[in-house]
Order: sequence, then C-alpha cells, then structure tokens
Amino acid sequence: MPTRRKKKFEVNYTVGRIEDGTAILLSNEHNILDVPLMLLPKNIKPGNILKFKVERNLEMERKREAEILSIQKQILEDPNFFANM
Repeated sequence: MPTRRKKKFEVNYTVGRIEDGTAILLSNEHNILDVPLMLLPKNIKPGNILKFKVERNLEMERKREAEILSIQKQILEDPNFFANM
C-alpha cells in the first residue's frame, strides 16, 4: 500500500520531452506525468525542473459539499424540481 503524504508537499519534476502539445515530466521517484503545455509556464524545454506544490483545497471542498447538499434538499422537498429544468 502506498504511503500517505502530509496535507501538503512539494515535488520536483524534470521536463523529459515535449511532443504534441504535451510535456513528459519525470520525478526523482521515477513517476511520470503527461501535462498539457497550456498548464505549464511558457518557454519550458527539456531539462527544466518544475516544482509542484500540492495541497487540498478544504475551503472549496466545503463549498462544493454545501452546494450538493442544497441541491439534494431541493430535490427531496420540491416535487416539481425536475419539471422546472
């Protein structure tokens, strides 16, 4: 079973190659990511090292959960909910 990381962490990826609008990134742990160039800084090239910071967005999770619960409540309480769509 994979080990769990802290709530947030940083990891470096090296740009291996760029093809068809995608950068192939390789970590020191030999993990590979295919990332669309539009999501990366401009003018990257093979050999560049990119630092990724990863953390959960708890505020957005709470907002999404509240929205879902609100919609579920509307569905349960409004018999015409789907008729209004």
